[in-house]
Amino acid sequence: MNDSFFQKESYESMKKKYEKMLERQQPYEKLVDLMKQINVWDYSIYDETPGDDWVALDRKDYEQIVTLMQEFYQISPWKEKIERRIDS
Repeated sequence: MNDSFFQKESYESMKKKYEKMLERQQPYEKLVDLMKQINVWDYSIYDETPGDDWVALDRKDYEQIVTLMQEFYQISPWKEKIERRIDS
């Protein structure tokens, strides 16, 4: 058989795998985009408690999530860093 035939098959196979990988990656990209848009409010520094439309998230868990999300894009998409509150 012709060597170019096997090279073409190999290329086509790799192309299909690559396209499938991109397809599988799309939900993760959507998740990252959504996470970048989430509103975060550190209510502990204010004298009020958020309403029922807010959900509590442990600060350390949130920091881990943000760190992991940054790995997806290899850049820091957030404009502000999470800063710890200064206890008085």
